This record gives sequence, structure tokens and C-alpha cells, in this order.
Amino acid sequence: MRIQSITMMAACVVASGLTLAGCQTNGTGSSSGAGAATTASAAAVNAQSSGTATASAQAAAGSGATGASTGNSESSTCQAADLTIALDGQASTSGSTSQYTQTLGVTNKGSAACTMDGFFGVDLVGTANGQQNYSWPLERSSESYSTVTLKSGESAYFGINYLASAAVDSAPINVTKIELTPPNTTTTVSIPWSVSVVLQDAATHPGTYLSPVVAGK
Repeated sequence: MRIQSITMMAACVVASGLTLAGCQTNGTGSSSGAGAATTASAAAVNAQSSGTATASAQAAAGSGATGASTGNSESSTCQAADLTIALDGQASTSGSTSQYTQTLGVTNKGSAACTMDGFFGVDLVGTANGQQNYSWPLERSSESYSTVTLKSGESAYFGINYLASAAVDSAPINVTKIELTPPNTTTTVSIPWSVSVVLQDAATHPGTYLSPVVAGK
């Protein structure tokens, strides 16, 4: 048994090329912890000697466990500075005389592709409750959505579904502009919009709400 133990220690020395770390023997003459540490050290030595060390080999040498590095080829999130946003048509909802959808077109004017996922942040700003520049953050619909990728020059759109005050006897907000924040960003831009909308900022299910971003025009 002593001869076997000495032989296995010698094998660890040859395998690591540098050290006996991780090659301690136990009472039964078997090698304890030799597999992961020896493999990791051998991988690091071989990689360094050839000048082609990889992230996985270096990680194995440092931690005693192998790992793989993955590159990030995904497009970045669309920022307000890279987008042109404009009012892009209006239509009534199912022939309603009070419910309308205002579509907004979004075009990537940047040089690289970018992504959007979900809903814009939208505040209607105008006169309401006797105040100038009254701001109403709009609710979002329960519609499902997926990530939209826009190459340079490509477009997407989303909608503001709103309840027009002209046909409803209720306090309005006379909108003068829309403040918009692209999904998952923090920079806000404004575009003018002149419309009178029923103010329902305290309603649980208001008749004015947002639809998610969809690819296309």
C-alpha cells in the first residue's frame, strides 16, 4: 500500500508540473481532490505555454472548476436619442364615437440596431383641474408583447387608446403634449398633441391606456 501511495503522489507531480496542491493522500492510498485541481492546473499550464489561454482554462486554474465564457451579441436597448417618434394616424375603436386610438410611429435613426421590449412610459400633459401642465401617467393594457429589434431606419409603433371628452359628460384634460420614455430607459422626450380626453387618473380601469410596441408601420 505504501508503494501505491508513493506512485500516485509521483503521478500528481507529473500531472501538475508545478505543485502537489490537491494531491493529498488519505488512509486508503487513494488521491483526494486530485481530479478537478490537477485537470485545472494542467489546462492552465498547457494554455499558457502555447500562448492561447482561454477564459475557461484560466477560471479552472483559479477555482478548480471549469466554465465557459459567452459573448454578448444582443443589440442594445433603444434610447430616446436614437429614435424619431411621431403621431402616425388616428382611428375610432370599433366604430365608437368616443373611444379612439392614436398611433405613434417609432423609427430607429441611429447607425446600429437596438431593441424595445414592452411599453413606453407615457404622460399626457395639459390643462386639468384648474392647473396648467397637469400630468397624467397612463396605464398599460394587459396585452402580451415580445422584444422588437429595429435595424437602422426600421420602424415600430404603439397606440394610445383614449376616451374623447367631446362625447362624454365628464371633466377633461385638454392635452397639449405627450411625454414619452422608451421601454427600459429613463430619458423622456415630448411631442405636441392637441386633444381633449376624459380625465380618469383615479380610475381602476380607465378608458385611456397604452398598447405595447409592435414591429412594423
